[in-house]
Amino acid sequence: MSNPDGNERVAAHLTSFMTFRLARAHNKLNAQISHYLKIYSDITLVDWRVLRLLEAMGDTTMSQLSRLLQMDKGQLSRKIRGLVVRKLITSRMDMVDSRQQILRIDAAGRDLVRHILPKVQERQRMLVEGISRQELEIFLDVLARIDIASETRDPL
Repeated sequence: MSNPDGNERVAAHLTSFMTFRLARAHNKLNAQISHYLKIYSDITLVDWRVLRLLEAMGDTTMSQLSRLLQMDKGQLSRKIRGLVVRKLITSRMDMVDSRQQILRIDAAGRDLVRHILPKVQERQRMLVEGISRQELEIFLDVLARIDIASETRDPL
């Protein structure tokens, strides 16, 4: 027979782990933005991130995007092909390193970003509403430190 009070204590303990809370918040935020993207466009969250990065960075390699997105190159390559087919971005071989693709956002991709960006910015404003600038700076600093700490693969 299970103990409801004991189960609640265990659940409370496990859900207090920083990694659990980050994963839960990550999942909820992704579901929220995916919902908004579905309302305002026909692109996925990964499509949005690729388009936004290309719009902000200009010509970019697949390797650069893969690093920034922390995404598998194979999965990213499939996304890129879809965006090329839809004429939202172009891809060309790097003249210096023929193993690299240079990616560029097209006019249709820029138009889509311009259409969606105000909604995404409003969402961002809503997410940080009630959080002071100082609290947000501390939070982002802590996230940066966690990000760096998560790169270690040394045995525990």
